[in-house]
Amino acid sequence: GRGLEDEIVKTHHIANALEEEMKAYNQQYDSMSRSWNDLSIQVKETRQQFIDSHDNTHHEDATTGGIVPGGPGHTLNQKRELEEMESIDDYENFVERREDALWDKIDLLIEKIGRDSKREALEWFGADLLYHRVPEDEISFRVDFEVEYPKFDPHRADDNPEIWTRVKETITIEMAPLKLMPIAVNLFLQQVHHGLWEGCNFVINAMHILQAGPHLYRGEGKFAANAYQLKSKFEKSRLDVMPYQEYSDDYPHSKYTVGFAGRPGGPDFYINKVDNSENHGPGGQTHHDLHEEADPCFGHVVAGFEVIEDISRIPVDREKGSLLLAPVTIVSGRVIALRRNEMNNHINDDGTTRDGGRGGVPPSGGGQQESLNVPTS
Repeated sequence: GRGLEDEIVKTHHIANALEEEMKAYNQQYDSMSRSWNDLSIQVKETRQQFIDSHDNTHHEDATTGGIVPGGPGHTLNQKRELEEMESIDDYENFVERREDALWDKIDLLIEKIGRDSKREALEWFGADLLYHRVPEDEISFRVDFEVEYPKFDPHRADDNPEIWTRVKETITIEMAPLKLMPIAVNLFLQQVHHGLWEGCNFVINAMHILQAGPHLYRGEGKFAANAYQLKSKFEKSRLDVMPYQEYSDDYPHSKYTVGFAGRPGGPDFYINKVDNSENHGPGGQTHHDLHEEADPCFGHVVAGFEVIEDISRIPVDREKGSLLLAPVTIVSGRVIALRRNEMNNHINDDGTTRDGGRGGVPPSGGGQQESLNVPTS
């Protein structure tokens, strides 16, 4: 009798333990069920939001607008396709198709902007050559910048460069072929033609670049960055930045080429003092969100190398990004249209141009500094 009683008590304890365990499982099930219901509601709401975001039937103009292109029939078919989607793969395939279509549209827009920019540059600055039936591909452009700067004097090397004797000299930049860089070339020519660079300054003289922009020298090595009276001229003219980072592998950032700084590029430009093909080419600017992009490279210096050397003798503040400690000001600029064979004839046998400047021949010796990874700004 005692053994049976003990067995009954033991069984009762086991039953109570199983009952408690069942309660715990029931509570866990209820919690998971609520979570599943909440998730199902969330999925349905997200799915509906996705469908609604692609539905333009409620727009005032039902034939356009919204995310889905085309007329009402296209919209209804698209909506029906969305409502029939059941798996993640269905949604991913839908998004991939739309991304491909959008990239196709972007490519078409880029191509159109390039064509329009090339035509505008030729009509604005090469009309006379076109009139004389010069082929488009034989037309090129140069920009002459008159630059005022303090000239180094070894007898006054210890003096403040702000009180050195100031001189005016010319830097000549030949533009890249329009077939390679139509947008950047046209933007720069328009900036020069409209006098937007007058009064702007070269501000950074790093080991690898010499950079200019709408910045105003305030004295004692200080600049007013993007000074309103200078920057606003670019903005009001809508000639301040590139529409996208145009780049050609056939026109890399080799030594003495010229490129637009920043994202989007402009209005600041810089002269490459060393070969920056890697640092400023595709994938070289990793601090930008789209690091695979490159700085637009749109011209190269063909005269005025001695001016760049003179500017390099002006002291800089290395602790503040190699800011120049004296004003180097762009006084004026002009656009010159030339036929390519005329440009070649413009250079004498000794490498000088008819006006005595260096024509496309860099100064000998030196210039082999290591490129620093200083971001252009």
